[in-house]
Amino acid sequence: MIAHVALPYPLSRPFSYNVPSKWENYLFESQRVLVPFGEKKIRGFIVSLEDGNDPQLKEIIEPIDLFPIITPPLLKLIYWIKDTFIIPIGVILKYALSNALNLEDFLLIRTEAYPEIEGLSLKKAYQIHGREKIFSFFSSGKIELRDIFFGNRFPLPEAENVKREINGFLNVSPFEKRIRNYLSEIEKTLRRDQSCLFLVPPYNLSGRQIYELLSASCPGRVFWLGKETKSKERMKIYFALNSHSGYVVLSNVIGLFLPIRRLGLVIIERPEDESFVVDSRFSINVADSAMKRSEIEEVSLIVGSIAPPFSTIRASRKLLLLKENINSFDLQVEKEQGEKSDFANIVGQLHQAIKRKESVAIFVPRKYYGGRIKCMECKRILSCSKCGTKLSFSKKIEAFFCPECEASYRGDLRCPSCGSPYVALGLIGSEFIVDLIKQNFPKVDVHLVTSESLSEENLEALEKKGKDESFILVGTNVLSFMYKIRVDNLFVVGSKELKKIWKYRAYEKFYQTVMNLVDSLKPKRLLILGAKKEDLEVQYLLEPERFYAEELKKREEIGFPPYNRLVLIQLSRNDKTKLEMAKKNLENRLKTYGLEPYIFGHRISRHKKGFVLKMILVGLTEENAYKLFPLFDLYGVTIRVDPDVI
Repeated sequence: MIAHVALPYPLSRPFSYNVPSKWENYLFESQRVLVPFGEKKIRGFIVSLEDGNDPQLKEIIEPIDLFPIITPPLLKLIYWIKDTFIIPIGVILKYALSNALNLEDFLLIRTEAYPEIEGLSLKKAYQIHGREKIFSFFSSGKIELRDIFFGNRFPLPEAENVKREINGFLNVSPFEKRIRNYLSEIEKTLRRDQSCLFLVPPYNLSGRQIYELLSASCPGRVFWLGKETKSKERMKIYFALNSHSGYVVLSNVIGLFLPIRRLGLVIIERPEDESFVVDSRFSINVADSAMKRSEIEEVSLIVGSIAPPFSTIRASRKLLLLKENINSFDLQVEKEQGEKSDFANIVGQLHQAIKRKESVAIFVPRKYYGGRIKCMECKRILSCSKCGTKLSFSKKIEAFFCPECEASYRGDLRCPSCGSPYVALGLIGSEFIVDLIKQNFPKVDVHLVTSESLSEENLEALEKKGKDESFILVGTNVLSFMYKIRVDNLFVVGSKELKKIWKYRAYEKFYQTVMNLVDSLKPKRLLILGAKKEDLEVQYLLEPERFYAEELKKREEIGFPPYNRLVLIQLSRNDKTKLEMAKKNLENRLKTYGLEPYIFGHRISRHKKGFVLKMILVGLTEENAYKLFPLFDLYGVTIRVDPDVI
């Protein structure tokens, strides 16, 4: 027998291994196996088996999983993700199986036939008696496994088919109304003795608040599963959801591949949030993947957001739209243009708000003190000497630093071109604005709100502030998750910078940023500072249907997502000449594969490890996207489908 094994690396194909005869009866698809790879022993995943033997192949060392730990519907989802987002199957399987990596530690053996292993953990039994003997005992049916948390037999037979009430909703309404809708549907699901998968932003953002609301409504039935969840608690959740029903599990991305017995409802809150990124090495659209899971498992679905992504809006023709007009916020929207600097605008507007004893939140896209350090003599923008990234300044470390490679430059920073010591900030960040406010309004209560500065204790202190108490919050996107805080004024600074950051998705992302800030803080007045004539029309903020219709029409006309796939291929080398050679190789391969007509453009830029090539392909169909998989044979290549930034 030959096993074709996917390795947990970005490789274009699986590797083949002979199967020793003693293991032939114990292997199955998606099973983890230990295999030799070069000088190492690594864990791979069986993707297929075939009869035969090849004397030139190495042998697998041993199987790891005693029984399947991926359900057939999840395996179908994994292969859909592979083909849709062009990700090697071994990489996805490694991530998908992370919930079950320590399974052997939490299963106890129960048997009357073999008293020498009775009560041992599965891991201990392997160590004492060998994996082959335990596999044989289990296959004969003379031992069974029970989890240490509930004492339930594991694995259980597949849950019986149950009649499900299947609905699909896109809920475009304020946070409080979305929560009421979620609670109502969750209660219906639990009454049917089914479970709910609820994907939310991280715990330290809105995840904590949603967890507390659900725990109060469904005591003893709610779990939180995140990266910070400790191993033992993670496995308790795993066994609870595999052996019982009637639970709600809140998770960020890690829950996407969690096997759940009698799943009846999938909810995705704020699918546009940046936290829905699976891994730095590959990216998938988590909202689309969760929607696909609900389709595969035939369960109800709710997608909720005040400003859904374009891809979700386009897919909403399959969903029942629940919407609330944005005018319910009672919002006054203004856009301030003119020649005055952002500094003067901020100070002037704050002076008026403080005089009226009003609270203010100021959104800034940059969390550090400032960026785009500019030489006042030769006007050059200062860049990192190691990777070429534009430098920023951090008040916390009192130094210029590189946000890409994290190199710091303390002391006297001079322009590398002309040697001038006169440098200035081209862009301001939240740390700068906090300093500006403290200098001009020393008696005012001001707080910096970023992911680094906001602890749970700080958040609770801010939430306790009285309605009549005047305060100022300065922060980044974290402000859009502070649903228990209300302000009178919301100032948005840096609309021009946001446009540069998000490129072709600038209007979509700016709209989402502003609408989520409004949804969270419920200001009476919204002021967009430093706006330009060509910036997003503020009227769009009051007419969401018009905004989505017009922007989607523009995307369709230029053939960009969500109407066509946009694929970003990146290659990096430490030497520009070597990168040029790699670029030619890449272009030749694309030509050979018949993909040359899809090349939209490319550019080469400095990178922390030398130089990077970014090449864009537009319009690839599902039928020809598979031709990109051989590119993973090129050293250092990464492929991203519909990236946020290009």
